[in-house]
Amino acid sequence: MIFLDLPLHPRFTPGPEDGYSVIFGLMTPASRGSVRLASADPRRSPLIDPNYLAAESDRQRMVAGLRLAREVGAAPALAPWRDKELFPGPDAQTDGALLAHLRRSVSTYYHPVGTCKIGTDAMSVVDPQLRVRDVTNLRVADVPMCSTATARQGAGSRVRDYAIVGSTPPSTRIAAPDVAAAWWDAI
Repeated sequence: MIFLDLPLHPRFTPGPEDGYSVIFGLMTPASRGSVRLASADPRRSPLIDPNYLAAESDRQRMVAGLRLAREVGAAPALAPWRDKELFPGPDAQTDGALLAHLRRSVSTYYHPVGTCKIGTDAMSVVDPQLRVRDVTNLRVADVPMCSTATARQGAGSRVRDYAIVGSTPPSTRIAAPDVAAAWWDAI
């Protein structure tokens, strides 16, 4: 769940410029989309179908997330900044009404995972030590190299070790400063 000090509106929906938003999403969706070629012409854009909310478990979890976001948004501490709920609006109370709103407004975080392979074969972008293939003295650590969005949390300490201590064996590693450790663990 993310709290933003600005109003976000469903795509192509006008709304006020002042307000706040409580947004949420699934870190482990069960629904799967597809990317297909539109034609043999490489200049044609691919056919992309994210297939959001296809799985019943995703629909249930998103409705639950929307109910929780509403609860956070209605907190007394936010009263000075709150006028009224805009989306999905106070009339949307049933699971069906909330799901209808989600179907109209759900989108991507634009932070894909699992798009860059880690390994030692020709298809790998980086090796297991995060060294960029065929580029000397360059390591990269970013979410696209993690298999899932939640996998990045455990990867942070390994990235920190490579960045701060390099290839020093574990028994001789130097403790990283708290600030650097927190920063690397956050990626």
